[in-house]
Amino acid sequence: MGSADRDKLGERGRAFRDQVTAALDLEAHETALLIEACRTLDRIGALDAVVEAKGPLLPDGRVQPALVESRLQRVTFARLVASLRLPDDFSAAHLDRGQRRGAARGTYVPRHTLEEMRRAKTS
Repeated sequence: MGSADRDKLGERGRAFRDQVTAALDLEAHETALLIEACRTLDRIGALDAVVEAKGPLLPDGRVQPALVESRLQRVTFARLVASLRLPDDFSAAHLDRGQRRGAARGTYVPRHTLEEMRRAKTS
């Protein structure tokens, strides 16, 4: 990764990226997902700092918008990490068995098409 990408990440994002890239060899599309996950992790940290400084509620009793956005960013982070399909433990010490990635689910086929395919096989 070039220094330009490195400069766009905060401390938490860089630490996560470095941990993952030290342990795994990623394809280009996985690297792009990882960078977005790292940026999201940095956003979560910034939003949490706002909530910590200002509190979870506004003076009028409404929920702090940064708290709501932090929650949404956590959902985004979880989805990005799930898309990466990282092994449960991706530390370098446990990678002698290789990356554990589940198989693709395969394509989804409408039920009527699947039934037609089955009939064609038996004919």
